[in-house]
Formats: sequence, C-alpha cells, structure tokens
Amino acid sequence: INPQFEDTVGFDAKGLAAVEANGKWGFINKKGRYVVNPQFDDAYWFTSEGLAVVESNGIYGYVDTKGSFVINPQFDEAYPFVGNVAVVRLGSKYGIINTKGQYVVNPNYSYIDNSGTNGMFYFLDNGKIGYLNASGKIVINPQFDVFYMGYYGDYAVAGEFYADGYAVVRVGDQYGVIDKTGKYIINPQFDNVGN
Repeated sequence: INPQFEDTVGFDAKGLAAVEANGKWGFINKKGRYVVNPQFDDAYWFTSEGLAVVESNGIYGYVDTKGSFVINPQFDEAYPFVGNVAVVRLGSKYGIINTKGQYVVNPNYSYIDNSGTNGMFYFLDNGKIGYLNASGKIVINPQFDVFYMGYYGDYAVAGEFYADGYAVVRVGDQYGVIDKTGKYIINPQFDNVGN
C-alpha cells in the first residue's frame, strides 16, 4: 500500500485499518481498497465484536465493517468494546453499554477506566476507586485512593486487575495488593508497589 494517508490506526484483527484522507476517516482492507469510504471525523479499530468507534459532528457512535451505524452517535466520548461492553461518557459522567447500545451501567460515575482488564473496570465515585465487573455489578465498593489524576483532571489512574487476579491499590500514601473480592493480599504499607 503506497503512502497516501494523512494518518492511520493500523490493521486490526478483522484485517481492516482506519485511515484518514482529506480530513475524513474511513476503513481499508489489506489490499488498500476502501471498504468504508472516508466520512467520519475520527475512527478507531474494529474489535472482535465487529464494531469500531467513530466520531461524527463531535459525537461518537459505533459502526459495523460496512460502515453502517449499529449504535448511533450519541456519546460525548466512547471507547472500543472489551468483552462485549464499552465505556462511554455523556456530559461529565461515564457508563458502560453492551453491543446493542443498552446501558449495563448508567452514566453515573466521574470516571470508568476503559481497559476492562480481566473483566474488571475500576471506577471513580466521590473521589474513591471501586471495581465493577463486565455485568455492571459493583464487586468492590469505592474505598481506595486514586494513584493520580490525568493531566487535565479528566481521568483517574488506579490499579488494574492482572492475569494473576490481583490489583495494586492505594490507601492514603501507602500501597498494597487486593484480590478480586477486595481482600488484602498485602496490606497497604509500602511507598510503591510494582506490577
């Protein structure tokens, strides 16, 4: 594929790449042919669910591999699907939707992390971090402190659950480790804990 695009996201598992041409985003296949003509203000990769986040006129929705909207643009921010759910933002509040666009978690939280590592999403509520599962159930009530806030204060950074089933948490100025039930494996006692 000859250089011809202003920007690209790269090829995804579906063999498609989001590309920008003349200020608009579309999708090409591995032969460089458009499968969705450039028409969006921004675009991300297709996930295993066969959906990609796109921006149109400042709002976000999700399209299929033909470029048809499956979930119409309605969000102020949207993230790629992870395990059949995706984090979205309406106004200043975050929620989680399923592949039909139905809320699994209503947009009630100051922040929800979009990674969904090992089926767990950390969220920020009243200045404290808690954890939700992919079904939207609060598994661990908000009780931990944020590691730090994003540069503009628009997101929170906290410990994600890794493959071993543990997450690093902060309480005050001390760090410890919890399991997926919220039980301390290592009580908060350290100035820092690595992954």
